[in-house]
Amino acid sequence: MGHLMSRRAIISDIHSNLVALEAVLADIKTQNVDYIVCLGDIAGYGPEPAACIDLVLKNCRWTLKGNHDEALFIEPRDFGPNARRSIEWQRTVMEPKADSSPEVRERWEWLKTLPPSHKENEVLFVHASPRDPIYEYILREDFHDAGLG
Repeated sequence: MGHLMSRRAIISDIHSNLVALEAVLADIKTQNVDYIVCLGDIAGYGPEPAACIDLVLKNCRWTLKGNHDEALFIEPRDFGPNARRSIEWQRTVMEPKADSSPEVRERWEWLKTLPPSHKENEVLFVHASPRDPIYEYILREDFHDAGLG
């Protein structure tokens, strides 16, 4: 009898879409999955960043930082007008103020300190690419150039 491998679900690019995240988590519950991991971009675009972060915190074994998550803390890199506006708005509602609750502060600090990569045995998990774990897009042409397309 060989050793049993655990089944993991990988989620990513939630972009503050709470309805979609709830649907995905409900489906995962029907899939006989041992645990869930998140490859980043909980923030960005959608209207529910805090609720999405809370669900990821509650349901994922570990989480990585995506470029939209990092953009809450630094000047966004290579963002179009819609992505930039959504991050600027999310920063105003997420960033702790003098009178913010401990929950708001903890959520902000957790997101700020997410790692860019995670390694398990021989598998490297990143949001983007091994060369640039947070920002580099991998395009179809890249596979062609590498003889993989």
